[in-house]
Amino acid sequence: MKLKYNRTNFFRALGLLVFLLLGACGNGGETNSASETQSSGGGSYSIATLPETTAFYETGSGISSVVGEHSSVNMSVSPYAGIMSWIPLLQEGEVDFGLSQYATLSYNYEGHEPKEYEEKKNLRTVMYGNNAVLTGIAVREDAGIESISDLKGKKVASDFPGDDGVGALVEVVLQSVGLSWDDVEKVPVSNAPAGLEALRNGEVDAAFAGTPTQGSILEIDEVAGIKALNFGEVPPEEFDEFPEELHELMNTYNPGLEPVLFEGGFIEEEKIIYQYPIILATATHVPEGAVYEITKALWENDKELHSYGNWLKEWNSETMFNPYPPAPYHDGAIKFFKEEGVWTEEAEEYHQDLLQE
Repeated sequence: MKLKYNRTNFFRALGLLVFLLLGACGNGGETNSASETQSSGGGSYSIATLPETTAFYETGSGISSVVGEHSSVNMSVSPYAGIMSWIPLLQEGEVDFGLSQYATLSYNYEGHEPKEYEEKKNLRTVMYGNNAVLTGIAVREDAGIESISDLKGKKVASDFPGDDGVGALVEVVLQSVGLSWDDVEKVPVSNAPAGLEALRNGEVDAAFAGTPTQGSILEIDEVAGIKALNFGEVPPEEFDEFPEELHELMNTYNPGLEPVLFEGGFIEEEKIIYQYPIILATATHVPEGAVYEITKALWENDKELHSYGNWLKEWNSETMFNPYPPAPYHDGAIKFFKEEGVWTEEAEEYHQDLLQE
């Protein structure tokens, strides 16, 4: 049987074939482009912080500036009321990076007590930052409060629904002298900055305060006059003999929390307060190439970070890697750490343990 040649049908078929071929090439081009972007990095990503008056925001802004200057990645700062306001979004891929305290990231990854957090297994660690020195509880100078025990019956900022980690940091101060929330008059506030504003306005006698050298806290001190209290009422001269039971209490409430002897900012005489590690966190949805670029940019330009804020003065390549992170390291960070020769068998073993939890 002979097939009859039909000119019209031929050109229709030819046109269809060309269309399909062009479509296939186009799709292949997009796939290759996406693959190249993932392997080489680049792109635009958000970094979650606390409100603009906080050291978290200042630190996030500095990170964004240095990364933008020394990589093909662009980062934009997104402030939130508290860490717990953005960590669920990081888990779901709606936020890309964030600055967290060690304990909050650990609790949310593992989903354990004391707050019965849901597991968030997409969370990842990029690097360690600084040890954030925190005042703990600041009080008005005119409130007649000389020690933590004097807080009994006083108005204390409480609740912090945007960041329940702050509530734990206040509670551990109370517990250090045998007090609890039941011993004070709780005044609910939305977050730590709101508590400080209440302290400034005389609505509370005491509130959680972050870094003593932070500009917003210095401003409140200038207007209202505030002071810090020694943790556990341990005298500064006895810091070297700081009680082990108080150290254990700190870590019960907040793993990584450490006592520190500090003078500076609004604290004019040495006080025993506390500090905890700040972690740059991300999640599995962020491409390996982007995390690799960010890690490399911050590691290789750590000295440049120092000009962007008090916390960033302590960000150094020597301390950015720690084999015991609160959540597994991201593959992009691991790739860079291996290139630098700091990734060890110990780190790999702990990494695998975290992944299998």
